[in-house]
Amino acid sequence: MTEQESQPVSERLSEFTTAQEGPFASDELSEFSTADEDRAETKGEFQSKTAGLKRQASSAFPYMRKITAYFVAGIGTWRSGNTFGSAMQLLQERFRQEGRGEIHTAALYPYGVMDHLPRHMVRWTMFRQALQVIYDMYRRPERSPAILRLTQEIRQDYGINGSGDIVLIGHSGGGVAAYGAARLLSEQGYSVPHVIQVGSPECHVRQEWRERVYRLRQPGWSDWATWWRFSLFRPPLRRDTVAIEKGHPYYFCSATKDKEGVSNLSKVMDKIWSGLQYDTEFKRQPELEPNV
Repeated sequence: MTEQESQPVSERLSEFTTAQEGPFASDELSEFSTADEDRAETKGEFQSKTAGLKRQASSAFPYMRKITAYFVAGIGTWRSGNTFGSAMQLLQERFRQEGRGEIHTAALYPYGVMDHLPRHMVRWTMFRQALQVIYDMYRRPERSPAILRLTQEIRQDYGINGSGDIVLIGHSGGGVAAYGAARLLSEQGYSVPHVIQVGSPECHVRQEWRERVYRLRQPGWSDWATWWRFSLFRPPLRRDTVAIEKGHPYYFCSATKDKEGVSNLSKVMDKIWSGLQYDTEFKRQPELEPNV
């Protein structure tokens, strides 16, 4: 074991503090607050609101406390594309409609962005990013520069804007980084009840995380990114499919719709919302998709 690998995770995370580009841009972060949090409710009132909605009374949100959700991008992403902007807005609206209290959201890019790259560097950069994701599927999270950087960015933003439980939603390779960061954050005392992987390569997860990781992908072999499976022995127990149009880059696209006029974004966010309601203490959910 090298001297670097023997360092505590907290020390290795601190190495990335000075490398940050500064505070998050205002267009990347969004926050919604409601005055309902200031209104005390009796136990009877709360029960009347949730009667018959056991699936909505999730252990992740039992007292309508604030939630901090981080959307984690994968490879080949342009910050200017605002991939998660509409998704973050829909999640905030859903919390408001359901009376779930406050939620703070942010978009993070652990593998970098493609903005301002010369055209001839785009393909090489994507190849390099893809290799990083593959490496991160096999190595411990504290040995991954991308996962350490993501963890540090979450800690910095959470210290300023966040509170309550942390939920990580990763797209493509971002799902791999999200799981790794969730493990490190949990070891450091943060509450991370859910990791949602959307169109991500499936890697094995630790036993204690198998119910906390929710994997969502296109059915069949439509999504090339989900062909890679390193989870024959410890796959996530919560897996589901969502029928979207066009393919892998369009999971969070609001403009891409099916024949009924339902957008990919609406379908994916409905699944994500359902995944957030899962209560590991209440009921063990059966596998939704065979591990083929």
